[in-house]
Amino acid sequence: MPLDPILLAETKAWLVKAANDLRGSSINEAVPLTEFAWSYRYPGDPETPTPDEAKTEIATAVRVFDDILKRNPQEAHP
Repeated sequence: MPLDPILLAETKAWLVKAANDLRGSSINEAVPLTEFAWSYRYPGDPETPTPDEAKTEIATAVRVFDDILKRNPQEAHP
């Protein structure tokens, strides 16, 4: 079964747009946030983040959130 050339062109255009949107974004900064959240999931665990670590990770989360908002229409903002 041959590929639909219109669907193929739309898919390629979408992938190019996605790659361009992610290039230069702060999305890669979000990766360590997962480990940070997992490591300190339960308050009172033997390991807790220092205030400076928490401030740094919160600042990263805010940057990523703001970057995501900038890439979406105003109508989609909370």
